[in-house]
Amino acid sequence: MATRSTDITKLQRRVAALERKIAALEAELAHRRVFSQSTSTAAPSDADERLWADLLASGIVRLPTSAELTLAAEWQALPAAEKKATRDKLRKLKVKPSLSEIIHKMRAGWYPDESEWASQP
Repeated sequence: MATRSTDITKLQRRVAALERKIAALEAELAHRRVFSQSTSTAAPSDADERLWADLLASGIVRLPTSAELTLAAEWQALPAAEKKATRDKLRKLKVKPSLSEIIHKMRAGWYPDESEWASQP
């Protein structure tokens, strides 16, 4: 009985590892699709490719997740007028407290509760 339990545990670990690998491969594939549909007409240079690879290897940047790629694809599918309206709305958004106030207060040991994170249109 203990052997079956051990075998099941091993199989569950393998399945979880394989699922992680599949998710990573799906994310990479989606990443390639999004970036191949880029509106930029200039092809990346070898220097750009090396820089990107170095940044990835050092952990400074990362590939987008599947969820991020899905959101990016949804954004790209929106009509230009809707994108412009969304950008205009975001530019007019007034956040209270401002980022500089948050940094200043946090340096003094303050941490806000949810009621203090309010946005004003």
